[in-house]
Amino acid sequence: MCLACGAALAPIDRPRAATARPQAVSASALWIDDLGALRSAPKDPAIRATVRSTLDDQRARKKAARRAHVRRLRQDAAAGSAEGAVAARHVLVLERHDTARRDLRGLLEEFGFSVVSGACIDEVHEVLVKTPPDFAAAFVGTDQEAEFAGDGIELCQFLREAGWIQDRAATAVFLLATALRPADRVRSLLAGCDDVIASPATRGAVAGALDRRGVALPLDDRNG
Repeated sequence: MCLACGAALAPIDRPRAATARPQAVSASALWIDDLGALRSAPKDPAIRATVRSTLDDQRARKKAARRAHVRRLRQDAAAGSAEGAVAARHVLVLERHDTARRDLRGLLEEFGFSVVSGACIDEVHEVLVKTPPDFAAAFVGTDQEAEFAGDGIELCQFLREAGWIQDRAATAVFLLATALRPADRVRSLLAGCDDVIASPATRGAVAGALDRRGVALPLDDRNG
């Protein structure tokens, strides 16, 4: 209705915008566009077969070369692991308590190590002086006493400084302690100890300490 004269207003038809409908494209057109590279391929079936055979042969050669390379890497890694296992099979254990020493020795032997053990350094002195093996690790009790060491911490330092065990990069040294004060823990680190293991040592604690230090177990049944 018009506000000026009161007449009814007729509706106005507005032209609607034309909506473009997507045109269907045949499957063959899409297939040809997606595989446009086939347009340049030889039309002669014999030539196409030769090209296809050549490409298949190249792929097979590359696959064989990759497999051979992987086999060589695995063989080299296995040989390196075997050599490392042979060179790092020996372990030194110095623990005054007979039961704790026997249990730890048995545990390490289950891991595949060859163990040199004693209640004190005097019991293994001859081995260390005459034919010192390349130890993968040494386990020393805190209550060790010797002429040149008042406790196990000082003994660890002496073992490294005297050259009876290899340098820190080659041999891990672990301190066995029933209890250890924070100050003694700092002393142990300064003396060259890599870690402190609660005594009596458990299977998990020993395996974890060796693993953190990068010492592989010659016989590791955890991956079996």
